Amino acid sequence: MHKYHVLFEYLSKRMRMSHVYQPVMIMKLLSNDGKAKADEIALDLVQNDLSQLEYYTERVNQMVGKVLRNNQIVAKAEGVYQLIGFDELSDDERQKLIDLCAIKINEYKEKRGMMIWDGKLPSFCSLTLFQTTHKYKNLIIHFITRVCPVNNQGLPIKFIH
Repeated sequence: MHKYHVLFEYLSKRMRMSHVYQPVMIMKLLSNDGKAKADEIALDLVQNDLSQLEYYTERVNQMVGKVLRNNQIVAKAEGVYQLIGFDELSDDERQKLIDLCAIKINEYKEKRGMMIWDGKLPSFCSLTLFQTTHKYKNLIIHFITRVCPVNNQGLPIKFIH
């Protein structure tokens, strides 16, 4: 059977969805020469998860955008943020500033370690798990309670079968 027909049949008849994950990943692979790194796929998943989009939109508007506006780094007009003086920067200057931002992010992560997740629940540590088979239940409980950096408060884990 031709691969198109295999994928078409899977998408249209056999795929069972509890969220948009499978078609988002397949779309990413189809639009990216058939391959993508996990973090590239994850970015597409986040972009299709309205709850994450709403959460970070709120963070931009109420926190980081406000701080950068108060420090006169950005301006906001009609819902659009603009870097003040962007047009005055050369390509080389822009790249150096991008590199400096990456350095600052890495320094922060190294300094704080897993504490950067305090008060946040990354999606990979979700406490509600759908369609979990009994075979993997203990492994998932172990991961969430011992490995996941944010479940240090003994939060209940809810399984939906």
